[in-house]
Amino acid sequence: MSCDRCGKSLLIDEPVRYVAMLTVQAAYDALEITAKDLARDHAALARDALARAAGMDAMDLEEQVHAVRTFDLCPGCQREVLDNPAGRGQ
Repeated sequence: MSCDRCGKSLLIDEPVRYVAMLTVQAAYDALEITAKDLARDHAALARDALARAAGMDAMDLEEQVHAVRTFDLCPGCQREVLDNPAGRGQ
Protein backbone atom coordinates (compact mmCIF):
# COMPACT_ATOMS: atom_id res chain seq x y z
CA MET A 1 0.00 0.00 0.00
CA SER A 2 1.37 3.42 -0.91
CA CYS A 3 0.42 7.08 -0.67
CA ASP A 4 -1.73 7.99 -3.65
CA ARG A 5 -0.14 11.43 -3.73
CA CYS A 6 3.61 10.88 -3.34
CA GLY A 7 4.02 7.09 -3.64
CA LYS A 8 5.65 6.57 -0.22
CA SER A 9 5.06 3.11 1.30
CA LEU A 10 2.39 3.20 3.97
CA LEU A 11 2.54 1.19 7.21
CA ILE A 12 6.14 0.24 6.33
CA ASP A 13 7.83 3.64 6.02
CA GLU A 14 5.09 5.40 8.01
CA PRO A 15 3.40 4.17 11.21
CA VAL A 16 0.03 5.64 10.23
CA ARG A 17 -1.93 6.29 7.07
CA TYR A 18 -4.84 8.58 6.32
CA VAL A 19 -7.83 8.15 4.06
CA ALA A 20 -9.14 11.20 2.22
CA MET A 21 -12.52 11.14 0.52
CA LEU A 22 -13.37 13.59 -2.21
CA THR A 23 -17.02 14.11 -3.10
CA VAL A 24 -17.93 16.19 -6.14
CA GLN A 25 -21.56 16.82 -6.91
CA ALA A 26 -23.54 19.10 -9.15
CA ALA A 27 -24.67 22.26 -7.41
CA TYR A 28 -28.26 23.21 -7.79
CA ASP A 29 -29.29 26.72 -6.92
CA ALA A 30 -32.87 27.80 -6.38
CA LEU A 31 -34.38 28.85 -9.68
CA GLU A 32 -36.83 31.62 -10.35
CA ILE A 33 -39.39 30.24 -12.77
CA THR A 34 -40.71 32.75 -15.27
CA ALA A 35 -43.58 32.70 -17.74
CA LYS A 36 -40.98 32.16 -20.49
CA ASP A 37 -39.75 29.02 -18.67
CA LEU A 38 -43.30 27.68 -18.44
CA ALA A 39 -43.90 28.31 -22.15
CA ARG A 40 -40.93 26.18 -23.26
CA ASP A 41 -41.51 22.83 -24.95
CA HIS A 42 -40.51 20.59 -22.04
CA ALA A 43 -41.23 17.37 -23.92
CA ALA A 44 -38.76 18.41 -26.64
CA LEU A 45 -36.18 19.39 -24.01
CA ALA A 46 -36.55 15.97 -22.39
CA ARG A 47 -36.20 14.20 -25.76
CA ASP A 48 -33.05 16.22 -26.50
CA ALA A 49 -31.55 15.34 -23.12
CA LEU A 50 -32.31 11.65 -23.62
CA ALA A 51 -30.82 11.72 -27.11
CA ARG A 52 -27.60 13.28 -25.77
CA ALA A 53 -27.44 10.70 -22.98
CA ALA A 54 -28.12 7.73 -25.28
CA GLY A 55 -24.52 7.53 -26.51
CA MET A 56 -22.93 8.06 -23.11
CA ASP A 57 -21.62 5.51 -20.64
CA ALA A 58 -23.77 5.15 -17.50
CA MET A 59 -20.77 5.91 -15.25
CA ASP A 60 -20.03 9.12 -17.16
CA LEU A 61 -23.64 10.21 -16.77
CA GLU A 62 -23.63 9.45 -13.05
CA GLU A 63 -20.37 11.31 -12.48
CA GLN A 64 -21.84 14.44 -14.06
CA VAL A 65 -24.11 14.54 -11.00
CA HIS A 66 -22.17 12.86 -8.18
CA ALA A 67 -18.71 11.29 -7.83
CA VAL A 68 -16.68 10.05 -4.86
CA ARG A 69 -12.98 9.20 -4.79
CA THR A 70 -10.94 7.76 -1.91
CA PHE A 71 -7.19 8.31 -1.48
CA ASP A 72 -4.64 6.81 0.92
CA LEU A 73 -2.23 9.45 2.23
CA CYS A 74 0.99 9.48 4.24
CA PRO A 75 1.22 11.95 7.17
CA GLY A 76 3.11 14.53 5.09
CA CYS A 77 0.60 14.50 2.26
CA GLN A 78 -2.31 14.51 4.73
CA ARG A 79 -0.98 17.78 6.17
CA GLU A 80 -0.44 19.27 2.70
CA VAL A 81 -3.97 18.33 1.58
CA LEU A 82 -5.45 19.86 4.72
CA ASP A 83 -3.41 23.05 4.28
CA ASN A 84 -4.13 23.39 0.53
CA PRO A 85 -7.01 21.08 -0.49
CA ALA A 86 -7.45 22.65 -3.92
CA GLY A 87 -3.73 22.41 -4.70
CA ARG A 88 -3.44 26.09 -5.57
CA GLY A 89 -0.02 27.33 -6.51
CA GLN A 90 1.44 23.86 -7.06
